[in-house]
Amino acid sequence: MKRQAVFACMTCTPPKSPDFVPAVICLGCTEHCHSDHEVVELYTKRKLKCDCGNSKFPKNPCKLDPNKASINEDNR
Repeated sequence: MKRQAVFACMTCTPPKSPDFVPAVICLGCTEHCHSDHEVVELYTKRKLKCDCGNSKFPKNPCKLDPNKASINEDNR
């Protein structure tokens, strides 16, 4: 966990979807895993882990770290 820019993928987790679950991705994943998606920058946050590839993104595995935990319980 570290201080980093936080992004949301509107393609993978559309806010108005009935099964919406808030999720964040890091800059690296915006460029490598979500490059052809609609991504928005949210803010900079401390003590955060990227959700890309975990249970919040079941259809989009992470290309940078395929062995991520299924959930980041410490994210707030």
